[in-house]
Amino acid sequence: MRRRRVLSTAGGAAALALAGCSGGDNTAIEARSVTVTLENYDDRERGYAVAILDGDGGTVTRTAGTLQPAGIQDEPTTLVSRGAFENGPYTVRVSSDGGEASYNWTAVDCALVTVTATVRNGDPTLDPTCE
Repeated sequence: MRRRRVLSTAGGAAALALAGCSGGDNTAIEARSVTVTLENYDDRERGYAVAILDGDGGTVTRTAGTLQPAGIQDEPTTLVSRGAFENGPYTVRVSSDGGEASYNWTAVDCALVTVTATVRNGDPTLDPTCE
């Protein structure tokens, strides 16, 4: 059975460049990024939302959509968000019809992070990897 994959980085429908620089200990580095891959294992559509929140709980970026049932879509949809993330901390939050899961990320400890979100019975589970 093929799985629905949406490769996203909590951005928009196309490439999204996050800008911003600050001085001192929170100096931004352009090569930092978060990639979130959503995989729907269910036999029905699932709504989803992906957000990156800053340390104060403010939204850095957010995207939402619908995952097709497992086996329906062959091609992944790719959304790119790279940019000048400050050191952090950040929270990557993925929610679907059945629940929500979060991963806390500090860009100074991991410049490039990939978070695989697996949706089963509407409930997302996260598996982060530092590259």
